[in-house]
Amino acid sequence: MVIAAEIYPPETGGPASFVKRILPFLKENVFEVKVITYSDENAEEIDLIKIKRVSNLLVRYWRYFTALWKLSKEADLIFAQGPTAAGLPAILVKKLSRLAFASAKRVNKKVIIKVVGDMAWERSFNQGKVKDFIDEFQNKKYGFGVEFQKWLRGFTVRQADLVITPSQYLKKIVVGWGVSSDKVQVIYNSFESHLQVLNKTEAKQKLNLNDYIIFSAGRLVPWKGFAGLIELMPRLLALRSDCKLLIAGSGPEENSLKLKVKALNLEEKVIFAGQVSQADMPVYYLAADFFILNSGYEGLSHTLLEALSYALPTIASDIGGNPEVIHNNVNGLLFGYNNQDQIFTAVETILNNPTLVEKFQQESQKILQEFVFQRMINEYFQTFKQCLSTEAPSEERGVGR
Repeated sequence: MVIAAEIYPPETGGPASFVKRILPFLKENVFEVKVITYSDENAEEIDLIKIKRVSNLLVRYWRYFTALWKLSKEADLIFAQGPTAAGLPAILVKKLSRLAFASAKRVNKKVIIKVVGDMAWERSFNQGKVKDFIDEFQNKKYGFGVEFQKWLRGFTVRQADLVITPSQYLKKIVVGWGVSSDKVQVIYNSFESHLQVLNKTEAKQKLNLNDYIIFSAGRLVPWKGFAGLIELMPRLLALRSDCKLLIAGSGPEENSLKLKVKALNLEEKVIFAGQVSQADMPVYYLAADFFILNSGYEGLSHTLLEALSYALPTIASDIGGNPEVIHNNVNGLLFGYNNQDQIFTAVETILNNPTLVEKFQQESQKILQEFVFQRMINEYFQTFKQCLSTEAPSEERGVGR
């Protein structure tokens, strides 16, 4: 098997950490695995090929494709971590392998593509080419450049043997790209549990925090809704004067968010932690008293899973994959994205109902069982083997290659 990645540690992000986490388990359980990724670092590891991110996109893709071609000659399966930067080269390798080795026995190379979002939308939104959120984006028409990106990601995933998404919500999105529903499988991502070596008081002291902490985390981009949380703070302070909003993350909106804090005279009440490493995030969860996610788009939020795993009272917007993690009035509360009245009511409910919070914490531990690592890795093993055995017995095709 070859994993065609787009990012890999030490780069941060869910797709990078996902590949790093599953590698040892794949190698220990009959799979021979090699990884290819884009990277700005020159250092190489065993079974890891890094392709330099040169400025010319066509040159970058060509180098990735040629390296993937060489790397996957003896592989039965390419597992691509995205539809375009990794998926497109993987599909080209699959198609050309059939042409080049039509007389050989091992020409039925399979490609599985994992889709964790819509990069056509995210890229277009970040560049200011569209203002619509992801659901509206799917069916509206835009200029040639945007429409080409939409066509390309849809074309690529339609050529895959199987598509994996981490939520039912994203499965619906992918099916909307023209992929048959029976070719899209949902495998929930897992959260990474950490040994809790600090209690809440110790964690607060480590971060120099003494107040009631409302915590939120994510990339500082417009759809994450941090501006709305900052604007709501004066009302929340009327509920509880000792509360502070702690935001972990970095991104293009950082300066404008800080200006908003200054304009509202909230410098003492809103704390920007900046980019926090995965290793340090447990301290922030342990120091927090409450978690809130006011996002306009989420495929499946790792931060929600992590917040629940630390038994934090949690509320979230009712969009994307969030309702698959937060079941309204069961283990948390949902609200309309950026609806300040609904957010305020949800916060007030949490603050005034400790018995309800206790119920939410108990229910969260049950729901989290759907997102444990062993369940996820078992489902991947089963999926890989089923995909490889669809046209020939596994012993003939060499499942472990």
